[in-house]
Amino acid sequence: MFGAFCHYLPLSLLKTLYFQDGKSWDEKYNVFLDEIHKSGFPKFGDIFTGKKKIPLELRFLQECEKNFGRGQFRNLYRSKERCLDLGNIIK
Repeated sequence: MFGAFCHYLPLSLLKTLYFQDGKSWDEKYNVFLDEIHKSGFPKFGDIFTGKKKIPLELRFLQECEKNFGRGQFRNLYRSKERCLDLGNIIK
């Protein structure tokens, strides 16, 4: 899923979410979400609010499909060759 995600937003965005020192998870996640919004996807929702009965992974997938194009993202996500094509991942 993250391979497909990085066809739309930079891999460096994930790096700061997981490896940025000195900040709490909440601070890192808020920066992550803010950067998604600034990158042209202002309607990308906070997956930690609402819909608590839906698994977190599915909520993230739904937000990606909603914002990047349902069919387009789903086809990319389901294709092991295309979603992991490092030549198309935004660095």
